[in-house]
Amino acid sequence: MVSSYPTTRRDLKHGLSGVVATGLNDIGVYVHLDDDLGRFLGFLRVPEMSWTRFDSVDDIAPVGREIRAEIISIDFAREQVSLSMKALQPDPWQHYADTHKGGDTVSGTVTKLVPFGAFVQVEEGVEGLVHLTELVDHDVEHPQEVLAAGDQVRVAILDVDRRRRRISLSLKRAQLE
Repeated sequence: MVSSYPTTRRDLKHGLSGVVATGLNDIGVYVHLDDDLGRFLGFLRVPEMSWTRFDSVDDIAPVGREIRAEIISIDFAREQVSLSMKALQPDPWQHYADTHKGGDTVSGTVTKLVPFGAFVQVEEGVEGLVHLTELVDHDVEHPQEVLAAGDQVRVAILDVDRRRRRISLSLKRAQLE
């Protein structure tokens, strides 16, 4: 019954255990919650599963696995409980922003090439963008002229934008150092 869900802010902010019941492909999974008040069904969306990238929902929350998650919202009108596993883990992006600044040079791995540049993972769960204009000293039309996914690179941090959660990187400036 919906009225038995935790209702105080304190109740919403502690982790509950549950068992993954069913999945909805790339959307998320339903979780049977066991919070000592009874058995309820919650929904864990894909973006709330982990701070890090993963290939398949089954990597993080396969049917039958016991998980811990935090209740992030309850919609009484729709009788929906939204869950988050990553809310119980420290945010790697915030830690990175606290410990790095513009001008630092760091190592990373190219994760994805896009028409306007390359994404580089500089720490587990933290990626930044090397814009096309920051790849090399001469003009290039496509980032694959310079890089490939999986390349290990040294990059200079140009900017850490906390508000937008973006890190601007430069390959060419790191090569000058």
